[in-house]
Amino acid sequence: MKGQGLTFLRILKISFFALIFFGAESGFAQCKTSVRTKVMVQTLARVHVSPIQNNEQNSASIAEAFFLKIDPYRILYSHTDLSNAAEHSKYFLDTLDHHNCGFIDQIVVLHKDRLIKFHKELDEYTSGAITFLKADSITLNWSRHREFTQNDAERKKRFQKMIRYRVLMRANEMVGENGSVSATLKANESQIRSFVKEDLDCEIDVINKLKSDQEISDFLMEALSQAIAEGYDPHTQYFSIQKKNAFSAMLSSDGKSFGIIIDDNENNEKIIAGLIPGSAAWKQNNVHVDDRVLSIKLGAKAMQDFRCTSGEELSAMLDNSPETRVEILLQKSSGEKILVQLRKEIIQTEDNVINGLILESENQKVGYISLPAFYTSGSFYVDKGCANDVGKEILKMKVEGIKGLILDLRNNGGGNLGESIDLAGLFIDVGPIGMLVDNSGKPVILKELNKGILFDGPLVVMINGFSASASEFLAGVLQDYNRALIVGSTSYGKSTAQSIFPIYNSINQFNSKNEPLAFVKATNSIGYRITGYSHQKKGVVPDIQLTNLYSELGISEASYKNALNAEFVDKPLIYKKFKLMPIEELQKRSNSRIGGDEAMQYMISNKSKWKKNEYTLLLDPATFDMELKKLDAYDEFMEEMSSRFKCPFTITTTSANLSVIAMDEYLREMFGYQKQDAAEDFQLHETFLILCDLITLSKQ
Repeated sequence: MKGQGLTFLRILKISFFALIFFGAESGFAQCKTSVRTKVMVQTLARVHVSPIQNNEQNSASIAEAFFLKIDPYRILYSHTDLSNAAEHSKYFLDTLDHHNCGFIDQIVVLHKDRLIKFHKELDEYTSGAITFLKADSITLNWSRHREFTQNDAERKKRFQKMIRYRVLMRANEMVGENGSVSATLKANESQIRSFVKEDLDCEIDVINKLKSDQEISDFLMEALSQAIAEGYDPHTQYFSIQKKNAFSAMLSSDGKSFGIIIDDNENNEKIIAGLIPGSAAWKQNNVHVDDRVLSIKLGAKAMQDFRCTSGEELSAMLDNSPETRVEILLQKSSGEKILVQLRKEIIQTEDNVINGLILESENQKVGYISLPAFYTSGSFYVDKGCANDVGKEILKMKVEGIKGLILDLRNNGGGNLGESIDLAGLFIDVGPIGMLVDNSGKPVILKELNKGILFDGPLVVMINGFSASASEFLAGVLQDYNRALIVGSTSYGKSTAQSIFPIYNSINQFNSKNEPLAFVKATNSIGYRITGYSHQKKGVVPDIQLTNLYSELGISEASYKNALNAEFVDKPLIYKKFKLMPIEELQKRSNSRIGGDEAMQYMISNKSKWKKNEYTLLLDPATFDMELKKLDAYDEFMEEMSSRFKCPFTITTTSANLSVIAMDEYLREMFGYQKQDAAEDFQLHETFLILCDLITLSKQ
């Protein structure tokens, strides 16, 4: 016991007596958590498509999720702590009594003890020279699966390894021209240790809101509520009133914005949490939700280390800054890094937020529209939904005489399902679009009710492993109707729909105004295709597969342990399919082109350099420079590969768009970025040629 801190059980006993003697005010405050979680579970039992049972397995999963939220680096707790918490976790899904009332109070005491222990260990590990072991290594994994160590001894080893890794990475950041990690570390060892200690100190403080006991308590209360909600499925989420208000306040009062909303993920990394349709970020076409923010240059101020700043603070800094230009280095979910430059501007509600391109070769002219997300009217400053805006852009393209259309849904994580239905209606006539099934088990048929088709020419839809939800729904229905050729790689596999429900305190004990205690975004239905099948956990499989550099990452809905399953719905629907497309001949022609293309063959023959799911690095200063080249190899490969590709089309836009671009220097700049991205996009190159083949074959 000596030097080990308080044991979990001892702390529970101390907390129990503390509650008896001092708990009137604190217990009352913490009972809010119990009321909140109780009513949330009751709400989810009513609306969730597949409510989970109150059993040992589900309670244990919630307990693990809770500890991961309060200890994302897994350096404060071990599996021993999770086991000790089992007695209380069985009440997490309870709706009968307020058994969660004292749990947070007890964990506050334990958590404070662990944080004190953390700072003590950090001081100890960084007080003297770091000892490196040649055989020591660390594995960087893209997988979501994160495990705690089995016991405290293993936890300490993980903590020490984390410090050794951070020391080497900090030394690498300081390496000068022709220098090395080993030499830099030797010359600056004490300073580097100090930097690492300072970084970890403030990171843990930011994660755990270490300003007062009440803030720690609030943090733990929120973490428990989030863990319980997410225990139902990966997409059910809890939102406190404070979180909702903070989100609403992220936009500056004068309406000017760069168009991005930044938040923290579970690893305290800064990510793009939202895009404002029509904003500078939206117009770029290469910024997406869940992109990781690596660095920001705002005016002359450059920021690369955000570990001690929250996502909300970064968003506020951007929106409130007088600077009108920002440069952001982003890392995509695939691992690819891109540099984007944005201008702060007033969001134009009267303008179309969709700006397509015209791709033209000697023989064909086609339209290209990239849709980063599905938005609806009322989203931020937007007057109309994305279906309306896509429709307007198609009308402008038809004036230009396009013979076919490419709709790019790659990296589109979804959004409003209603807009997906309306968008399908641009290409098919009246008929069923799909089905939704809630916890009653009865399918609700979704229909396109608008008579007529806006565009009846050859259509190709591009998808990839990061196309999810509404984008998959649209691709699936167009595929089932034979209306569009689906090109790319198998989509993400999310076919669930969510709605936001307020959490009210039905007995009105703590809220005299009867306002919501919080909100829960609950998965209340599963989507099915008109065939009766669902792409849930399976994804939409393209008609023509394109080479996928990210095939080894394994990022999909099925990678979640608690992803929902979808059964076949035996509900025959009547619909009229379009003419079968010559998929076999198109695939044959595509294979022939790829087989004779030097750049494509270079890419295929270098599969060992594609993005991997994990990388193991030896933590040896003498070889660390070479180890980091494993991480740089992909970027070098991509640069070499891109230089080999030849764009098969010229790029412009509609006359209507060009007249607007001519009057706005910034729009010309954005158009330049769009053209550059299209010119370097090898998947778009082949998709264009596939569409040209489809146009030719459709005439025969």
